[in-house]
Amino acid sequence: FRDAARKRDPKITEANVNNEFFNWQETDPGSWNTSSAKKKWSSFYQSAELRGYYKIARAAAVQYLRRLGTDVTPDELEKSWLVMWAAVYPPQHETSEVPKRRARHGYHTHQESVVSGVLYVKTQPG
Repeated sequence: FRDAARKRDPKITEANVNNEFFNWQETDPGSWNTSSAKKKWSSFYQSAELRGYYKIARAAAVQYLRRLGTDVTPDELEKSWLVMWAAVYPPQHETSEVPKRRARHGYHTHQESVVSGVLYVKTQPG
């Protein structure tokens, strides 16, 4: 994905590559079985790992609300939704103007969200 973005814009920043990557993805779990999702990234959207993480994330959000003392009704749970996506934050490239630093997920809010969270996973290079 990054290589294609760099062909379009050789000066694109890692943050902008990630923004394009986000916009390209299917973030609604209800769309993971569509033909569009299967064409884009079948190995991700059809994976047992993603579906397992979805269940864990949803259960964790409900548990968090209950621990806060929030009364979550079965109807509210039925109508609620979870939005998920992947992001990649490699180190920024060092230039004479910008020293090398680790990329990170910047602070921000999600409108209309009751619970938000991030799972960081360290992977092997390549």
